[in-house]
Amino acid sequence: MPSSAAQDFAAYQLCRNQTAAQLADLIRTPDANKATRLAAVRALQQFDYAAIRPVVADLLASPRASHRAAAAAALGQMQTALNANERDEIAATLIALLRHDARASVRADCVASVGRLFRRGTFARAEFALCGFAQALRPLWHSPRPTVANALAFAAAYIPLNSVVQRFLLRRLASADNTTASWALFAIAEQNWRCGKINRLLRQRMAGLHPQSAFYEEILAYLDDDEAA
Repeated sequence: MPSSAAQDFAAYQLCRNQTAAQLADLIRTPDANKATRLAAVRALQQFDYAAIRPVVADLLASPRASHRAAAAAALGQMQTALNANERDEIAATLIALLRHDARASVRADCVASVGRLFRRGTFARAEFALCGFAQALRPLWHSPRPTVANALAFAAAYIPLNSVVQRFLLRRLASADNTTASWALFAIAEQNWRCGKINRLLRQRMAGLHPQSAFYEEILAYLDDDEAA
């Protein structure tokens, strides 16, 4: 079996010169592996929104969650400038998926796309509530699904750090799952949020981690920065 790096490179080579419609075909191919689908989604970011709009609409109409998730992911990775109408349409599409698509994989990609749009500055933080994102995300902050929780932790790095987001991050930081807790720490560090409760939770986590683990080093870096501040 090819290594993950080899699969990623092969997928990149396959997708690099494809049209938007050809990339959509690759995403829909039944035997396409995860690396190919991810590479195809990434490749869509090079096109203007007008070029991928019909592709996204077609994928969103699919009964397969992996197709709808790919469309949601593509909407958050646009690298070309968006006009006001395009920006509003993307927001409306993501909000509709968050409200009405019950599949965790689709919701997770929607949430991650919201985070990317705020990270890129497509939406200002002051627009988080005005555009409807705050209300659409509200039911998800207590989601038991790890994929959704990790996507929320990523998005939390770039959206307003209100009390709902703070409570979510503290819960996730105390989670028994190191991956979830690591994503929470990522958001906390990105937001430059510092308080005694966070430090206490992190010191408790360190006691149960191997000193050479990645999460241990992330905690140490955060605490070192806190002491330096």
